[in-house]
Amino acid sequence: MGLSSFAALNKIQASSIREMKDFITHRLDGSADAGHVVKPEGLHFIVEDKIFKGTNQPRVSCPIQFLLADRSSDTLLSQPVWTESSQRSKVNRKAKVAVKKRSVIRLDDFAVVAHQPAKSGYVFFLRSYTVVKKDVDIEAYQRWITE
Repeated sequence: MGLSSFAALNKIQASSIREMKDFITHRLDGSADAGHVVKPEGLHFIVEDKIFKGTNQPRVSCPIQFLLADRSSDTLLSQPVWTESSQRSKVNRKAKVAVKKRSVIRLDDFAVVAHQPAKSGYVFFLRSYTVVKKDVDIEAYQRWITE
């Protein structure tokens, strides 16, 4: 039996984005103790939007970015990383513009790279994540955001 949309949404905590951004700040700080910061594990997020960037960009394995959110109003733009280039063609066939299908994911592994051309000053890469609930029910989502 699958997990209900409401149960999946309730796994998301209000402080997940803030905890992740605090880790990113310490990681990119460059101070001696920045390397001793503990990496958050098992945080749950809702994928608010999937942004299709196109496939003609060199050295980009995944043409989609995720806009991650939690119960707060904060968001985090992320880039999935694929090791297999064959997965890219699957995305090309399935990608649809302006489709708002939200899903709940658990973040297993990630990386942060300083990148000055980015608006945030860094790029957040998703190395591994687990889809907890695909296509969250819109009614459950509306109730969840108003609680």
